[in-house]
Amino acid sequence: MKKIYKTIRVSAVLFFIAVFIMAFTYLPEGRDLDADNRIKVFIDAGHGGADPGAVRFGLNEKDANLDIALRLKAKLEASGFAVVMTRTSDKYYSLDDRVDMANRSGADIFLSIHNNAVFTEYAHGTETFWCPNGVSGSSQFASMVQSNLLQQINRAN
Repeated sequence: MKKIYKTIRVSAVLFFIAVFIMAFTYLPEGRDLDADNRIKVFIDAGHGGADPGAVRFGLNEKDANLDIALRLKAKLEASGFAVVMTRTSDKYYSLDDRVDMANRSGADIFLSIHNNAVFTEYAHGTETFWCPNGVSGSSQFASMVQSNLLQQINRAN
């Protein structure tokens, strides 16, 4: 189990380094900015609290999602982004609560992190959701996050 956690952690660090080297390539100059002139990203770490999400090999999806989201937050902030999180601890929020939080945040980009453990062709692997109403470049940013994450943790898309 410790080896799995260590592999996830090392992979996540490498993933985030690659993401932020490429981030400014995909984000256009004419974007909507917050009051500090920074792009605001809303990160939803899926599940939490009493909702563990997928459970496989003793690992709860909610824990992996939060770990990835917190690492992403740190890297984004270090690169000058403003970041708003659904949760920074093991707390449950309903889907309606998450939507309300995201809408009230005024974020330019919305990402929701999930890791599925069901072995079907329709619901397995890692997912990164994004909001099509975000700034130009949101879909490219989400795709870049997803692609690099998949490469680093060797999970299905």
